[in-house]
Amino acid sequence: MPDTKTCIHNVMQIWQQHVSKGNQAFDSCQFSYANLFYADCLTALEQVEAEIESDSPPPDAWIVDQYIPAVVVSYLNLVDSNIALQNINNACDLLVEGYKSVCKCAAHILTSTQSSHQLLVLKHLSQLKHHCFVLLKQYGDDANIASKLNTIMNTISAQNNTIH
Repeated sequence: MPDTKTCIHNVMQIWQQHVSKGNQAFDSCQFSYANLFYADCLTALEQVEAEIESDSPPPDAWIVDQYIPAVVVSYLNLVDSNIALQNINNACDLLVEGYKSVCKCAAHILTSTQSSHQLLVLKHLSQLKHHCFVLLKQYGDDANIASKLNTIMNTISAQNNTIH
C-alpha cells in the first residue's frame, strides 16, 4: 500500500493533468469542458484535504507552497470558466466557496507557524480578493452578487485585523 506522501504526489499529478486539459479546453473556447476538468481538480484535491485534516498532515510549508495555491488556481479557473459561460451567480458562489476553503485550511497556519508561511497564505488570499474586486466592479450593480462578494470582503478585513 502506498504511503501518504506517494498518494499526495499522485493526486497532485492528476490535478496538474486536469488543469492542463481544462486550460486547453478553455483556450479553445470549450468552456463547458473546461468547467468539468476544473471541477475534477477540486475533486482530486479533496483527497489531499483529508490528509491535511488527519492526525499526520503534510508539513505546513508544503501546504502553503503546493496545496493552497492548487486550491486557489482550481477555484479561480472555475470562476473564469463560469464567467465565460455567463454563469455569473455561480462564479460568485465558487469564489466565496474557494475563499472559505482557503481560510479553513490556512486557519492554523495564520496562528501557529512562521511569518513567511503567513505571508504566503495572505498572498494567496489576496488573489481571491483581487478576483472579488474585479467581479464587484463588473457585476456589483446586481444586489445578489454584491451581497455574495461582500461576504469575502468583510471576512478578509476581519482576517487582516487578527494578523496585524
